[in-house]
Amino acid sequence: MEKSPTVYILASRHRGTLYTGVTSDLGKRMGEHKDGSIGGFTAKYGVKTLVWYENHPDMASAIKRETRIKNWRRQWKIDLIEGINKDWRDLSDDLIHRPAAEKAGFQIDRPRSAALHSPGRSFGMTEKKDSSFQTRPASAEQMREGAIWNPASGLKHLPQFLDSASQQQLLSELRSLVTQAPLFHPVMPRTGRPFSVKMTNLGTLGWVSDVKGYRYQPTHPDTNLPWPAIPESILAIWRQVSDYPHDPEACLVNFYAPSTKMGLHQDKDEEDFSAPVVSISLGDTAVFRIGGTERGGKTSTIKLASGDVLVMGGEARLCYHGVDRVLPGTSKLLKDGGRINLTLRRVMKLRP
Repeated sequence: MEKSPTVYILASRHRGTLYTGVTSDLGKRMGEHKDGSIGGFTAKYGVKTLVWYENHPDMASAIKRETRIKNWRRQWKIDLIEGINKDWRDLSDDLIHRPAAEKAGFQIDRPRSAALHSPGRSFGMTEKKDSSFQTRPASAEQMREGAIWNPASGLKHLPQFLDSASQQQLLSELRSLVTQAPLFHPVMPRTGRPFSVKMTNLGTLGWVSDVKGYRYQPTHPDTNLPWPAIPESILAIWRQVSDYPHDPEACLVNFYAPSTKMGLHQDKDEEDFSAPVVSISLGDTAVFRIGGTERGGKTSTIKLASGDVLVMGGEARLCYHGVDRVLPGTSKLLKDGGRINLTLRRVMKLRP
């Protein structure tokens, strides 16, 4: 087997104890696990069966992926394994036959900035206890069923990133926050025509539109109070999917009634286009339309269901996009139907 930075998962038996690690030479590392010479957790608990692995273009992206996986719930790791290895077969038997470029599980998105590796950090990671709020990664099966994962353009669609319990918890948080920053109707510049969506904001800056134009400001246009802070549960999603080293300053909260649409537009009121726009969908499914960076070109549609996350970075950051329609009755999350969309953005460039 050709050497390649690789993330891997070992098991003690079928659905037994799991271990996540990373290495630059999987064949050699597996030999060390098998003969016990590597010591530590795997030798102590007999965790020696290679049940999943994934090659990466560089060690920085492999370490970042390993770090994400080790923070997942146990069931998500099991789902990842069984997406390509239902029988929990020992894949180390295949190593000398399998091309290094072949990937098991997810396609790999090449991050724009490399993760740092601290001296003395152990490559092997044992499982951690669940946190109270968990984001669910798209499974290998979902990725095969047409989810968009295009690292070249920077567009990523992650179906069912949030499970139903996490959606309910996030909705509860939003209801509390909206009492502090009530929904309002933005209006078009100059004409004063109201948007069809209602909205509010979270974060240090919020996006508003009125007869004076589009802009970001630190206070609610009706109450003149600062926007509520972005909750940690939402920031955790950004940190997992954005591949950007700094947190968002703005979280737009848009409510779509069943008849609401949004025309094609670009998000370009920000200074910093190097950061992606991250969208979180809750409630009824939306038919999302996306085109290119010039108005009038070819477009395509994606159905964004409750719990889906969409990332628009790189070339996709300035693509025209909008919502054709909301599909009533496709979710029971909101009692009276409709859709909530959370849009996370970096606004200002970092100053030296």
